[in-house]
Amino acid sequence: MSKKKLCYQLENEFDVLYTYDDFIERSFFRLHNHLDTFEILYFIRGSAEFCVEGSVYPMEPYTVALSQSNEMHRMRIKDETQAYERIVINIDKSFFIKNDCEEFKGVFTDRPLGVGNIFTYEELKKHNIDKIFADIKNYCECDNPHKGIVLRSKLIELLYNMASIRTNKYKQNYHNEKIKNILLYINDNIRENLTLEKISEHFFHSKYHMCHIFKQHTGMTINQYIAYKRILLVREMYEKGLTLLDASIEAGFSDYSVFYKQYVKQMGKSPREDLLIRQIGKAEDYV
Repeated sequence: MSKKKLCYQLENEFDVLYTYDDFIERSFFRLHNHLDTFEILYFIRGSAEFCVEGSVYPMEPYTVALSQSNEMHRMRIKDETQAYERIVINIDKSFFIKNDCEEFKGVFTDRPLGVGNIFTYEELKKHNIDKIFADIKNYCECDNPHKGIVLRSKLIELLYNMASIRTNKYKQNYHNEKIKNILLYINDNIRENLTLEKISEHFFHSKYHMCHIFKQHTGMTINQYIAYKRILLVREMYEKGLTLLDASIEAGFSDYSVFYKQYVKQMGKSPREDLLIRQIGKAEDYV
């Protein structure tokens, strides 16, 4: 089994990871999101589908899949015997402010969840984005001590070109219309008292059938998805100045103890411990 990996990280700004696997297990990638970063995945080759917030995009060679920080997503491998090659770039939210390019953040955020996530080969080639990715890979391989500066400029160039074609990005491919509607309903009502009974009644589904198809297509239970989305909302409100107690209630948790238990279960740390680590990291960005 052959594997190749190249990586470069410019701390608190972005990291680049090039990976080649000639074999990868179907179960390798789980549904997840990136709490503080935006992700660009350049799909070079393989047999896979990009699943994000109820939409499924068949991946073609030399296409890009985007995800913003609150989009639950995963790559679903269709044929594990085919080689899988990709470049993944994770961009910290602070990158756009530090580099005076906040308008480029709209590439990720100016669209509904699960919509317009893919840039096709034709779109990329028309704007020479395929060449930018080739340059990024080459700079990751070189030993030049100043390559971080060049990679930063290449990333800004990449975002500039992607921003120029984002207006046509509202293309989507629903794998299951029922799942997509359930996800949209949950996100629209995340602060409300959401129960399985209430959701199933809204869509005229049996609770058992709804839970079964949701887990089958997302890899999570409905309650897990709701808890995770509420935790993201708490973190966002806490960073804006609300106390954890007020933020947890505002996000839809019935009380603080329920929020605390779910946070530890999902994040592996207590809320205060985890958020303190995040605050220290952000403070260091400006030292």
